[in-house]
Amino acid sequence: MGQTAGGLPYPEGTEPVRDGDNAIKALADAMQARGVGNRWAAERQNITTGSTGIAIVAFLQPFTSQPVVAGLIEWTYGNVFITIDSTQNGGVNGAAFYLRVARPDGSAVLNAPVLISYIAVGGA
Repeated sequence: MGQTAGGLPYPEGTEPVRDGDNAIKALADAMQARGVGNRWAAERQNITTGSTGIAIVAFLQPFTSQPVVAGLIEWTYGNVFITIDSTQNGGVNGAAFYLRVARPDGSAVLNAPVLISYIAVGGA
């Protein structure tokens, strides 16, 4: 079996056809190991924080593993910190991520409307 410059296996012309299934499996295993089984999602949502200052942002289709999330958050109501929360309610998981809105003194901003645009990449 040959290998591409990037290390992916492929069947060579001199190999018997009966070994083709092994070559395809080797290629599939190599691609899976490189994370090719990932997908991405992007969305824009209007959300409102609850009584804890945290809002749950649910993915339209859950991921099979914890995705990486990057968000652009729009807020027009003064001096606050808006973070993708890593400590409340599990932070980011395959189904959702949690957004926390707090004042500079750390107190939660309750019932706050937030517009978030995000992209997430994780297991398909």
